[in-house]
Amino acid sequence: MLYNYLKIGMRNLLRHKVFSLINIFGLALGICISIILFLILRNDFTYDRHYANHDRIYRLGAHYQIPGTDEYIGSAARELAPILLETYPEIEALVRIQTTKHRLVKEPGQASTKSFYEDRVAQADSSYFSIFRHTFESGDPATCLDGPGKVVITQSMARKYFDGNDPINKSLFIDDQELNVSAVISDFPENTHLKFDFLLSGLGEIRPDWDVTVKDGKPISLLFWNPDVYLYLLLPEN
Repeated sequence: MLYNYLKIGMRNLLRHKVFSLINIFGLALGICISIILFLILRNDFTYDRHYANHDRIYRLGAHYQIPGTDEYIGSAARELAPILLETYPEIEALVRIQTTKHRLVKEPGQASTKSFYEDRVAQADSSYFSIFRHTFESGDPATCLDGPGKVVITQSMARKYFDGNDPINKSLFIDDQELNVSAVISDFPENTHLKFDFLLSGLGEIRPDWDVTVKDGKPISLLFWNPDVYLYLLLPEN
């Protein structure tokens, strides 16, 4: 019986070719649009939700209102961090992240053949992994950013620079600084706003390129008009 139904259906399709083509094309177009809309909605509704505490992580920005300027920006001054922790003791954790681009990354040694300019390089406080939970392929999240001269890399960079070998405790040069690989994390999903391939330890408490940042024991006001980091807070529920 099923064979007869298929046979009759094919005859009708062939007898009314134009009408059948319009119906088939409309059905296919509708299915394609539905799939695309589903993928867009899935991407939007899962954006940045891969972090375990995504509903308690906030980024502190700034609202600049001066003559001729009224804008919101997503960065803040690094000098705000100790002030916030002192003023709002309910803050569970805080991290400052500075992103940079076009950094020369290479293997140690003069005859190194692996040398690339990388655009996804960041530097952060040691508290980064207490706020942003990542999947670790190797290394310890509690200690991988403790102390200067350490770098956490993504799995794709481990393959790129170390050919799939264990990179832990091996060296990489970023510009002229030799760093010790302390951990490897999984690659970031596409639907997240903050991505890096190299995360350096030892973000300075003060800006290295400023001669005077403190006056009478307090940061000078000019600092707060020159934001230089992304500042994230982990707040209690509700």
